[in-house]
Amino acid sequence: MSNFSANRNVKQPRLLKVGEVAKRSGVAVSTLHFYESKGVISSLRTSANQRRYMPGVLRYISIIKVAQRAGISLDEIKQAPSNGARWLWLLPRWGHVDIGATGVGKRTQESTAEIEAMIT
Repeated sequence: MSNFSANRNVKQPRLLKVGEVAKRSGVAVSTLHFYESKGVISSLRTSANQRRYMPGVLRYISIIKVAQRAGISLDEIKQAPSNGARWLWLLPRWGHVDIGATGVGKRTQESTAEIEAMIT
């Protein structure tokens, strides 16, 4: 028996359509496509080649948005582990932002507080 049939009674997460992810995350569909083209997020494809996302992508998009506000590049974000340790991996990187040059000092502090509140 395959793993799939053995786990038939396990509730599978409902996959999200691209428009639903865009609406719930507050980013444009084109931004989701861009993130995917950069390898920052991933989707599954239906037989009709439509994108479907796991529900956890919503949390990861929030991480991306906060990290970008703090001046962290998509390349750095992409290096973060793809598990719950993502927040912890990105937190120390807030410190590399040149606050004077970017003007994100207050936003960086707010972002750090927001992330710390979410992981504790």
